[in-house]
Amino acid sequence: MDLVAQSFNHRLTTGYTRNDFIQLLLQLREKGSVEFEDLDEEDEREKNSLTHHEQDKNVIETLRLFPPLVINFRVCNKDYTFPDGTTIEKGTKIVLPTYAIHHDPSNFPNPEEFRPERFEQSIAKGSYAPFGDGPRVCIDRFCDCSSNRLGSMQ
Repeated sequence: MDLVAQSFNHRLTTGYTRNDFIQLLLQLREKGSVEFEDLDEEDEREKNSLTHHEQDKNVIETLRLFPPLVINFRVCNKDYTFPDGTTIEKGTKIVLPTYAIHHDPSNFPNPEEFRPERFEQSIAKGSYAPFGDGPRVCIDRFCDCSSNRLGSMQ
């Protein structure tokens, strides 16, 4: 942790910048949002490389099959009425069955099969949330995927 703190302090005092995760955190701290620069030609080739996409799809499909959160708990923050008239009142505790949603055939046909190509197209909103969703989503969700990708390259 000392190295990270030293890097933060060095950048804050000298104005030094790098294109890395720490810089994104500093930018988020200062501006409240992150701005991404246009990709140069080399970055564009890397972004479109088959290996990069295959690794991402494999990690995403693995997290769909084996989500780290099999259930997720929430509290309804306002009354909500479904189209059929069913109402959930504000303050109601809700259990979201992540595992069941990820294995629902209406979301993912043949849900028990490992098929990374599922993520070549967009998927239905709310059908994939291995790290939770909304304002309480896991802050480490992107880091975890990056760590998995780096680990697979060694």
